[in-house]
Parts: sequence; structure tokens; C-alpha cells
Amino acid sequence: MPRKRGGGPDEPRLMMRQKTARYRQDLDWTEASVPIAVAPTLVVPATEGGAEPPAVEAPAAGADAPVLDAPEQPVAAPATDATVAAPAAVAAPEADAPEQVVAAPEPDAPEPDAPEQPVAAPEPDAPEPQRGAVVSPATRIGSTPKPHQVVDRDRELERQEHLATVGRMRRLMPLATALWLGFSFVDVVLATWVVPGPLGPYFVLRLIGVLPIVGSWWRLAREPTPSPRLLAALDLLMTTSSATVLALMCLLSGGLTSPYVTYIAMVIAGRAASTPDHWRTGIVRLGVPALASPIVLALALPFSPVLAQQLTDPGARGTYFFYLMLIGGAWALLVIASHNAWTLRRQVFQSRSIGRYRLERRIGEGGMGEVWVAWDEQLRRDVALKILRPEAGTQAAAVARFEREIMATAALSHPNTVRIFDHGVTDDGLWYYAMELLTGVDLYELVAAEGPLSAGRAIHVARQAAGALAEAHRRGLVHRDLKPENVFVAEQGGEQDFVKVLDFGIVRMTQSDEVRLTGTGWVAGTPAYVSPEVAAGGDAGPPADVYGLGGVLYFALTSTAPFDAESSVALLRMHISAEPELPSVRRGQPLPPLLEATIMRCLAKRPEDRFADAGELARALDECAAAGGADVAFDDEMWVPRLTSVRLPPTA
Repeated sequence: MPRKRGGGPDEPRLMMRQKTARYRQDLDWTEASVPIAVAPTLVVPATEGGAEPPAVEAPAAGADAPVLDAPEQPVAAPATDATVAAPAAVAAPEADAPEQVVAAPEPDAPEPDAPEQPVAAPEPDAPEPQRGAVVSPATRIGSTPKPHQVVDRDRELERQEHLATVGRMRRLMPLATALWLGFSFVDVVLATWVVPGPLGPYFVLRLIGVLPIVGSWWRLAREPTPSPRLLAALDLLMTTSSATVLALMCLLSGGLTSPYVTYIAMVIAGRAASTPDHWRTGIVRLGVPALASPIVLALALPFSPVLAQQLTDPGARGTYFFYLMLIGGAWALLVIASHNAWTLRRQVFQSRSIGRYRLERRIGEGGMGEVWVAWDEQLRRDVALKILRPEAGTQAAAVARFEREIMATAALSHPNTVRIFDHGVTDDGLWYYAMELLTGVDLYELVAAEGPLSAGRAIHVARQAAGALAEAHRRGLVHRDLKPENVFVAEQGGEQDFVKVLDFGIVRMTQSDEVRLTGTGWVAGTPAYVSPEVAAGGDAGPPADVYGLGGVLYFALTSTAPFDAESSVALLRMHISAEPELPSVRRGQPLPPLLEATIMRCLAKRPEDRFADAGELARALDECAAAGGADVAFDDEMWVPRLTSVRLPPTA
């Protein structure tokens, strides 16, 4: 029977994952009257009294948001098994991140085949673990979990198609403007030889017609990217206004017999060619401009004696009927053609590949890149494919940071570091790299599921992370963003609680003279776990990682970060000047003295008072395990995730 880990309460607890905005190096977080700029990971803490914590507002650049394809359902566990829902995405902020509900086991209950029970109400005194920024130890969970938000494949395809449509329209707007103005020569020919008359009204209408096109062009070229609704509104505005102006020109050039009616078919054809649509959408978006001519002529009939006279002329009526059939036939055929083009594009999106990797589903998204589950055609297995966004691929700093992440991670061979299999750039300039796909949960989710870990288990997890960092430190690399979310607890090769250190995206090469990619005045890392010297604006060395790993170990044993503050700037100041509470006091249970002393040494204010690097910390953790005896014994009876999900390092 799996042994219960940690010092949770005697009653089942409800743990709810808080939303968080992961650290983004290219975002500036500032507060009024404080001359500090940081790029934080934020959490809006749960409020006392059972209030639902407010959603975190998304930063400008966004961040990573891995999204699961699992259906939403609360998980009810039998008395002896800790059941973990598929982990929520690590997001920036996690606007699409799913909520997950975990029922912790009763400690002394037998192991019957009991039916599923509803998740128990939260224990009033159960502390809520923090994610990124800290929550006060007094804060309690008392809210109703939100439904799991699932983004299926069709929604992802729609999102990708929308972005492609926006990009295509941005490129076509200069051409549309030039064509509309260029057809002024038709006005000259018509007003000179076909229906002689003054050119002024034609030019005025031509200028009026170009205004919606130029205005839409201006909006499409600006950020943020237009929403699907706004894009549809701009689309209808341009096509309908153009068709309406052409219908008004008919009043100047022959009324029912004016050849300008046929140019409305050209407007519809241009719209169908530039933006393929499903037939339901195409019927409306192509049909509205097609109706412009009869509507305008009908409205003008009471005020135009020429139109009234033409209605009595069979030849004029027949000519206009011919024009309407031409527009109607063009509309019907273009709806079909547009739908066929839309279908082909959807098939391309579904089967697209990058190199030898066939994309299957997107599970992570950030301001600079996306992460997909992809099928490796050569190795015949699933991998995690991280892709730098095309717009970011044109920025030298973004490409340099992406390359540095690849080089830093690929240079490491420790089994507790996530592995990179391949990297490259496509012919059209799309940067990517492939890495191993992980099954399990991160340390935050594990603590949320089971409460504070036992001393032995916490040592086991931290020792593996320290081993991975020790290799990085020997190679002159500093992680700079250690936190529970970047310590992944996986099942690998039949071994449970196998740790993988994730996200070397802001790694620093201490022995390199490369150009500094983090701007002056920035604080790299997550405020809840950043070291004092980095919080004060200094450089990060191996002791900064020791401090971060000490904070992670503190969290594993207490379910809280070392410090709590109302703002990121206040939190940084606490790292610089305040002393953390002893983990045994925060936990409410005694801990092995050597383990507690090791944690407090990791959290020392001065770098020279900490362990010199992760290798020295790893040896200290070995001594803690040896000195703890049965109290920290560790064997193969480990927690096994009952519900696992694919998970991988967060995006840049």
C-alpha cells in the first residue's frame, strides 16, 4: 500500500491551482514611484472568506500556456490513493489554463473499493500553496473550482487560420488600395466616351471609397491583433463600402444600364480569393456586397426621374436583370470556390509538418513561441516541439535568446535535465527544437495534490534537482529561474518521482563575453524565489541558484514560499532584508535539524554564506538523508500519478 506523504490534515482537502503569469524576460513590470523594473511571475492570491480569486490580467506579450486536450472533470479519489488531475498549463498569464481539482487522501482510511464520492469541502486551516508569487499563510482555500477549460483541435485550427488571415490581409491591403485608386482611369474612360459627364463626382466617390480600405489597413497594421469579430467587421466594411460606391457611380453613368454594376462582381471575386470561408460564412460576407446595387437603386428611385423612366423601358430592365444574374451567379460560384479553398486550407493545417515533425496539437503558448506535441517521423515517437513565432524570428534578440536556450540545455547530459533531441530552422525561417515529452506533474501540482511533502521525499526531489544544477554550474551556466513549476516530478522508465529541471530559457553563461540579453534594470527570475543579490540588481551566479533551490525545498516542506508580500517590489525588498520563518514553524511540525539548517543556509542573504554551488548543496542533502535515519527513509513505495498528462518545459 502506498504510504501517505506529508503532513496534511486529517480530513480530505480541496486544492485549487491558482492562475499565474509566468516570467517573461521581454515584459517590463513597473510600479509607481519605485525605480525597479522586474519581469515577474504573478499570482492573484485567494481571498479569505471563500471568495474566488480574481483572474490575472494578461501582460502585453503574453506567455506560455500549455493547454490540455483532456475533458474537464473533478477527480474524486479513493481513501488511499491521491488522484491528480491532468496538470494545468503554465501560462503568461494563464488565460486558457485549466483549473484542476484534487482530492487528497484520508490518512487512516482502509482501502475498500468504494464508489466515487464528491470532493470534500476545504479544510478551514489548510494552507494554499503559492504559484510564483506567494500567498499569506493565513490565506485559505474556500472557493468553488472553475470548470476545466479545454481547447480542442478545431479551436486551435481556427486560431491558426485567423492569424494566417490577419497576416494575409495585412500584406494585401497595399494592393487593394492601389487597385481601387488605379481604376480611376475607368472613370475617365466612362465619363469621356461612354456616358459623357463631369469627372469630379467620380473622383469624390473614388476617394470616399478608399477611406474604409485605408482605415482597415491602419487597424490591421497595429497591435493587438484584431479579434475574429473585429476582423469580420473590417472585412464587411471594406467590401460593402466598395460595392456601395460602385452602385452610386451607376447613378452617374446610365442607371440600370451602367457597366459599373459588373465591377461589383470583381469586388466579390477579390474578397473570395483573398479570404476563403466556410460556405455558411461566405453566404453572408459575399452576399452583403452583392445586394448593394439593388438596394442603392431602390433607395434612389424616388429621387431619380431617369431611373423611373428606365423602369418602363423593357431594354433597360432586361439589361439590369442580366447584370443581376451575373452578380448572383458570381456570388454562388464564389461561395462554393471559397468553401473548397477553406477546406483545403483546413486540411493543410491539420497535416502540416516542420521538417521531419508532424504537428499534432498545441499544448503551450507564450509571447515568443509555442510548444506542440509532434510526431517524429524518423524516431517514430512523440516529442515536444518548441517553435519560435515567425514574428519573433525576425528579432535578433529573440533569436539569440532562443539559440542560447537550445545551446544551454543541449550542453547538459545529466539525467535530471530535460533532453533536447534536435533543433534547426526551416527554409522560411521558422526556428524550432525537439525535446522529450514528460509524463507527470510539476512540484507545485504535487504539493497541491498531497500537501507538504515528507522530509525524505523532499530531500529526494531536491537532491535530483541539485544534481542537474551541479552539472550546469560546472559548465558555467546559471539557471536563474528556479521555482516549483520548473521542477517536474515524472514517472520515467518505471521509476517514480524522477525529477526533471525545466526551462533554461533565461540561463546565464557566467564565463561568456556574449552580449547581455537582459536589459539594464531588469530582474531576471520569479520574484518569490529570486536571490537577494539579483533582487538588488546584481548578477546571478551559482549561489543564486542555490537560493532558488532552497526556496523550492522550503515550498515542498511547507506549501508556501519563504516570503509573502502584496507586490512584487515589496517581495524583492523582503528577499534583500527580511529573514524567513523557520520551515518547521511554518509547517507546524518538527523537521530534522540538519535539513532545516541546510535550507536556512541556502536562504542566507550573502552569497558567500550559502553553499558555493549546487554540487556542494547536493552533498549536504546526501548528509541530511544519511543523518535522518528512518525519519527520512526513502524506498520504492512512492506516490504514483493515477492520472498523468503530457507536460514539457514552458515556452520562452
